[in-house]
Amino acid sequence: MTETKVIRRGRIYSFVPVILDLENLLPQSLHSEHIPAYTPEHTVNMAQSVNFTGTWKLEKSENLDKFFAFLKEDAGLLQKMGMEIAKGNKPTQKIEQNGDHFDIELHLPVKKNLKFSFNVGEEYTFESPDGRKFKGTPVWEPEGTLRTEMQPVSDKAFHHFETRAMDGDMMMWNVEIPGKDFIVKRWFVKQ
Repeated sequence: MTETKVIRRGRIYSFVPVILDLENLLPQSLHSEHIPAYTPEHTVNMAQSVNFTGTWKLEKSENLDKFFAFLKEDAGLLQKMGMEIAKGNKPTQKIEQNGDHFDIELHLPVKKNLKFSFNVGEEYTFESPDGRKFKGTPVWEPEGTLRTEMQPVSDKAFHHFETRAMDGDMMMWNVEIPGKDFIVKRWFVKQ
């Protein structure tokens, strides 16, 4: 190989170009054919490790007041919900999970009860008790967390993330709104 000279900022740099044979430099265990590719089976394996099936009753919440303040335009509904929650009426969730398929019934102290279904990895539409519509695609994250980025479909709907995960023997359902300084955390106990 011949020496090459490059002038940069008034300095002369000399080097000899080298062509590396990276295929032969990597240990055999790091070649791409030895690294497993992501496959749908990874999702199924995650679903098998976490099972949310059961009836879950709300035990405690954090930052619900901040969430209600965020939704202040629906003061009438929020007052009803706040009064019902204050009376000790706590919502429940009945979840049937079959691998990556979920059927969920939300039993709420006010308004209508909700039923919806979804498959992990597939987009679905959800309508909240007050008529806001969202769409999202749930995905499994490490350690069995089910995360869904919800996008607004109707007026008054808002972009947010929902997660479900096990916290000991409790199910934790969180709502995070980008740009807000709080995360709504709700813990449910199995009935």
